[in-house]
Amino acid sequence: EQLVAPGGEGQGELLADAISLLDAVLCTQAEVSVEGELMPLSGDAGEQSGYSYTEIKKLYAAFTSSWKNQYRYVLQVHNETPEIFKDNRIRRAMVMNLVGNKNHLALWARDWLEEDNAELLPILQEDFNPNGTKEMIARVEIMEEVAGGAANEFYVRTLSEANGRVKKALIHALRHSPDNVELLLELAKTEKANLRPEIYSSLAALEDEWAEQFIKELYKSKPVEAMAACQDSYTS
Repeated sequence: EQLVAPGGEGQGELLADAISLLDAVLCTQAEVSVEGELMPLSGDAGEQSGYSYTEIKKLYAAFTSSWKNQYRYVLQVHNETPEIFKDNRIRRAMVMNLVGNKNHLALWARDWLEEDNAELLPILQEDFNPNGTKEMIARVEIMEEVAGGAANEFYVRTLSEANGRVKKALIHALRHSPDNVELLLELAKTEKANLRPEIYSSLAALEDEWAEQFIKELYKSKPVEAMAACQDSYTS
């Protein structure tokens, strides 16, 4: 009553007291909850390394900005506490900087990410641009390395929206699942000539009778392309 009374004195102090009282009531009496069973966070939902923001902020900055001796600092942290690179915040920083001016950091980030496992997939797929350039190509290549065919649904879904070299990278990734034979055979009929070598190579890499028959028929009419596809599938 004194706080809202017109012309009252000391209302600043009264307001502070009222806020303190309200805070105390809320902290002791209020409840915030949702119905349902308590479940642990999934691998892509939170930062599970146990490091606080204060502990990771300098390393995060090393991948997102430029400053003197940052290369030395990153290597030192990786040598001393490699587990901090499993923190999803650091993983995202590395994924966002797979290409760019910081070439050494980009190469190291790629190597370290490729040592990871399928838990990395949600971060690699997050904000993926099918019409992007080098960074998106690198993401697809790392997905192949860490997950192979486990990311096949993403490859197929994204392929229809992709262009250029990103599309080529996705076609290359289709070689990890025999379920893609029919799709690849269709692409061999419809795609432009510059993508056909990648399509042929992915077909040659699959252990499937229809894919094998296609390569045999290709050899009859275009032996050089068929042999190149087989060689590429072997080296890949």
